[in-house]
Amino acid sequence: MKRNILKKIAFGSLVAVMLMAEPIAAMAYNASSQTEIDNLVIPTVSGLAVKYINGSPYVFWGTQLTDAQQITVEWSVDPEFKKEVKKVTEGADENHVYLNGLEIGRTYYIRAKITEKIYLNSQAGEWQLNGYKESAYCPVISYTWIQAPDVEIAESTVTSKSVYFRMLNDNVTGYQIYRATGTGSFKKVATTSDTVYKDTNLKSNQAYRYRIRTYIYDAATGQTYYGKWKYLTKTTWGSDLKVKATPTGTKTIKVTWQKVTGATGYKIYRATGDNTDRTVSGGETSSFGNYRLIKTIKGSSTVSYTNKNLDTGMTYRYKVVAYREVTSGTTTKTLMISDEDTATLDFDFDVTNHIQNKDGSVTLKWKKSVGAEGFIVEKKNEQTGAWNVVDILAATTTEYTFARDAGTDSTQFRIYAYSGDNVSDSYPVTAISYKVETPGNVTAAATADLTGVTISWSEVPGAAYYKVFRSRVLGRYNADLDCYVNESGEEVYVQNGVNAVTNYPVYTDEIRALSAVDTYLAYTETTQKDGVETTETIVGNKGPSQGIRYYYYVQAYKSNGKKIDLDGNETETFSNSLFGKPASIILNTVSLKRPTISKVTSTVKGQAVVTWSAVSGAQKYYVYYSTSKSSNYKYAGITTGKSYTVKNLTSGKKYYFKIKACRSNSVGADVYSTTSAYKSKTIK
Repeated sequence: MKRNILKKIAFGSLVAVMLMAEPIAAMAYNASSQTEIDNLVIPTVSGLAVKYINGSPYVFWGTQLTDAQQITVEWSVDPEFKKEVKKVTEGADENHVYLNGLEIGRTYYIRAKITEKIYLNSQAGEWQLNGYKESAYCPVISYTWIQAPDVEIAESTVTSKSVYFRMLNDNVTGYQIYRATGTGSFKKVATTSDTVYKDTNLKSNQAYRYRIRTYIYDAATGQTYYGKWKYLTKTTWGSDLKVKATPTGTKTIKVTWQKVTGATGYKIYRATGDNTDRTVSGGETSSFGNYRLIKTIKGSSTVSYTNKNLDTGMTYRYKVVAYREVTSGTTTKTLMISDEDTATLDFDFDVTNHIQNKDGSVTLKWKKSVGAEGFIVEKKNEQTGAWNVVDILAATTTEYTFARDAGTDSTQFRIYAYSGDNVSDSYPVTAISYKVETPGNVTAAATADLTGVTISWSEVPGAAYYKVFRSRVLGRYNADLDCYVNESGEEVYVQNGVNAVTNYPVYTDEIRALSAVDTYLAYTETTQKDGVETTETIVGNKGPSQGIRYYYYVQAYKSNGKKIDLDGNETETFSNSLFGKPASIILNTVSLKRPTISKVTSTVKGQAVVTWSAVSGAQKYYVYYSTSKSSNYKYAGITTGKSYTVKNLTSGKKYYFKIKACRSNSVGADVYSTTSAYKSKTIK
C-alpha cells in the first residue's frame, strides 16, 4: 500500500518539513517521533490465493508493496506452523512466489506478513534507520496439491519407423503415452517411469498423433495424480537436411544439403537481402518472407545446387524443401521437410561450427570468404594483454584447431579474414583445460534388501573424492566432448562417521571410495523449547523409490593445491570432471519370465492365430510379426488372453511371430519381460 509521505508526518508544520534534510529512504516510513513509530500499524496482506500455472503452484497476493516493504510467505503441513515451515521473502516488484517442496496429495497451510523499514528524524535533522516493523499475519489459507506438473519434452526425433521422446520432469513418478492415427481415437501405448520413450515398429510415411502427461503415484494413499495432456504430431519420414549456403566466388553460391532417403525430390527457394517484409495495420506490425522457387530437382540423390550470376555484396537466404509424394488409391499427399541457410557475397568471416574438443582444444569451421586473401590467427598474452599473430592461413582454408598452451588453464585466440589493409570482424575462441579425467564404467545394482542402489565406477588417478548424482533424467549427450549434460539431479549422501559431541551421524556428499550406496539415511533429534519436547526426523539421504527409473552420474574432483590467502588462511580449491555415461536402474521387485509361444496356426485365409503359455504375474501380452526372423517386427496388437489373431497377412507367405509379457509395477509403470523366441508359419 503506497502512502503519501506528508501524511506520515504527524508533528511540525509543512514549512518545518521542507526545511529538514531530505529523507534517505523516500519510500520508507519516515517518523518524527518514537511515539509515532510505536503507534504505527502495518496493514496485513490481502488477497492471498494459490494459482496453478504451467503445472506448478504459486501464491499470489493483492497488496501493493512500497519500495521499503517486503512480504514473507510461509507454508507448512502444520496449521499452527510449529514444524516443517518453509518461507520465502520478496520485495515490491513481485506479486507471487513459487511453492517449492510440496508433496502431492498433502494439505498445506499458507500465511504471509509485511515487513517495513522505519526511519526516524533526529534532532540534528538527519534521517536514521530505526529498525523494522511487521504486520500481523494475514488469515491462513489452505491448499492441497492434486495436479501433477505439465510434461516437459526436451527433444523428440523421428525415423521412418520410430518416434523418440526425451522428457525433463524430475519430480514425477512417470508418464502416460497415448497414440492415434488419422481421425482415430487415442490408445495407450505405454505407462513408463523412465524419462525416455521410443515408439518402435511404426509404419513409414504415417502421421501419428500423441498425447503425453505426467503422473505422480502416492504410495501412502494409493492415489494417482495426473498432469495436463500435451499433444504432438509426428510423421515417420525424413531426416535433418543440414542446408549450407557457401560462397564459391564473387557471383556464385553453392547450396548443399544432406540426402533424405525416399524423397521424391527437392525444391530450392531463394530470398534476396533481408528476407522479411513488413506491413503496418491498426498500429500493429507484421512480417512475411518473400521467397522465389529457383530450382526443382527430381530424385533424392542430388544434394547440391550452384546458384550463378548473383550480385556481389548481397545477402541471399536459401530454403531447401525435401518432398515425398505418397499415393493411396486415387489420392496423392505430399510430405515436406525444410531447412535454410544464409550466405553473403562480401568480405566476411562466417562461422558454421564451433567444436569444443575433449582435450581442451577448439575446432572452428567457417564458410569461404569472398575476396579474402587469407585469415590471421592471434593469441592473447595474458600478462601484457597484447594480441600476437601465431598463424596466417590461406584463403582456401575453412577449418582450424586452436590448442591450449601447455601448463595453462585457458588460452584466448581470435581469428579474422584480411584483404590488403581491410579486415573482417574477429571471432573469439577460448581453448580450455579439462584437468580431471571422467570416471568410467559406472554401474548401478540393487542392494540385497532392494531398498537401495550400489553405484560403482573406475578410479580416476589423483582424484581426491567423487560425487554421485541421482537423476530421473537422461541427459543430452555431447559428442564433441564425449560427455553427458546432467540437466537435473540430487547429490547422493553417505554416512561419514559420528559426531563425537552429539553422537548423531555425519553425512557427506564427498565420497572417497570407488562405490557408494544410495539408500534412505535419517536419524531422530529431540529438542526442548519453552518446556515443550519436539522430535524431528533429520534426513541425510532421501534414497531411491521403488518402481522408478533413475540415472546415476559420477563426477571426480581433484585438488588444485593449497594456498594462503591475504588473511593468512589456508584455502584449497578443486577442479571437477565432466559427466560420463550414466548407469540406469529401476529399483523394482517385479519381474516377468520370458514367454514361450506354443503354436501358430493358420486355418483362415490371410490370418494366423498365435497361442502361448501364461506367464505368472503377467497382466497383458504384446504380439509382433515379421517376414524376416531377425528384424523388422511390426506391432500386431495387445491382449489379456493367451492367444491372438493376426489379420491382413499375405496368403502363401511365411511369417515370424514373437510376444512379450507385461504388468504394472508398484507405481503403475509398465514392466516387460524379454521378448519370446520366434515361431514361424506359412499363411493359408
